[in-house]
Amino acid sequence: MKKKINFIIGIFFTIIMIFNSVKADDVIEKKTYNLEDAGINISIDSNMFEIITGLENNDEKLDFITSKEEYLASYKSSGILLDAVDSLESDRTKEVLVIQNKNMAYRDIPDLNKLTEDDLKQYYEKFIESVKEQAGTTSIEIVSDELYKTENGNVYFHIISSGKTEDEETMNLSTYYTVMNQRLITIGIRYFNIDVDSANDAKILENITFKELPREDTSQEILEKTAIAVIVTLIIIGIAFFIIRRRDSKQIDKNLKDKEIKRFSKFGGILGIFWLINLYQIVLRILDIRNVLLLENLEEYKVLITLHSVLVIILNAYIVYILLRKNKSTPGKARRATIISLIVTLVFTILRMIAGAISNNDLYTSEYYMGEVSFMISTAMYTLLWTIYLTVSQRVKIYYKINETIENIDIRKSFENFKEKVNEKIKNRKEKSKNRKEKSKNRKEKSKNRKEESKNKKEKM
Repeated sequence: MKKKINFIIGIFFTIIMIFNSVKADDVIEKKTYNLEDAGINISIDSNMFEIITGLENNDEKLDFITSKEEYLASYKSSGILLDAVDSLESDRTKEVLVIQNKNMAYRDIPDLNKLTEDDLKQYYEKFIESVKEQAGTTSIEIVSDELYKTENGNVYFHIISSGKTEDEETMNLSTYYTVMNQRLITIGIRYFNIDVDSANDAKILENITFKELPREDTSQEILEKTAIAVIVTLIIIGIAFFIIRRRDSKQIDKNLKDKEIKRFSKFGGILGIFWLINLYQIVLRILDIRNVLLLENLEEYKVLITLHSVLVIILNAYIVYILLRKNKSTPGKARRATIISLIVTLVFTILRMIAGAISNNDLYTSEYYMGEVSFMISTAMYTLLWTIYLTVSQRVKIYYKINETIENIDIRKSFENFKEKVNEKIKNRKEKSKNRKEKSKNRKEKSKNRKEESKNKKEKM
């Protein structure tokens, strides 16, 4: 039943979009009678003007539209594949829209014409119930509904509704919904100031054919593949841990008696968890790239997420590699890479927020911005905690041969030592700055002396 409920997600908003979407005399989009992306072939009266094609071909009839690229982008972001009108003037009476929605929810739903009568009836009843419930909160009136089947075997959920346009025109809308090729297809036929023409509808619907497109993985299939990938990854990680710890065991001095030092000389503990987290981040970012590329439109968001993920993958891969090298410099390199990862995350998160503010897309709600701010704070905390760990951990110091014995940690003394190091760095920087100023002063004096010598020579001559 969950799949049946998913089917109605966003459907009613399609009705609202058709009511408020492109008007022939002031908005534009894209059209083609062979809508390859959705696998649709549709035939429309030759006297109707297809606006999207007109925009793409820079048709002179649309010269009154100055920002053609903007209108085409608007059509694409709305999923509108075709927008045909019988007139570009205010006396238009008919408009035909073809819209597709490739939301993941529709991947799990079979083509409507392949459902059994019982399943089809259940989908239909849930759909109508949801649409009527949502219509009650708007000025749109649902006039009638039916299960519509064409002679060529297509099945649609048909709704006739009525309302007013933004210009207070009376508009009757005949909308046909179907699921084909794992996407919701909406055929919207708008009638301005006239009644719905059922014969005209039938003429359009009977000439629509669908071509079968390659299947995408359903959510269940994605889940199964992910589970297999996780299991394989865990096995590989287990083998890697075994090999690493075996290597470390062979390198330990056999005469060493201190059990704590022996334990810390092997890869594991919190250090091993840090290594695993970075490995997990690589997998997570790869999935982020895959998922974001499935999104329709939102090009700026997709580019920013992809670039961000690629950079983080590189940094995490570097940390995973460097942590296995038992050198004194390793903890410092890992700290720097973690801090750089934080800086990258902060920069790209801010860029996404700026892009959202500029785009005015409904996706960028206040909750979205709060989520991004929360993400930045949690990333900063994550970086701070691991930086502290890599600095003070006894295991880290023993494993990477920074210390040969275990120190008793005195927090107060550690803080004082840290403070001394900071003050020493500040002092060194001040001395360097002072030296640079003295060198600059000496250069100026030498230059001045050279000028005086040159002047004296000229006077003697």
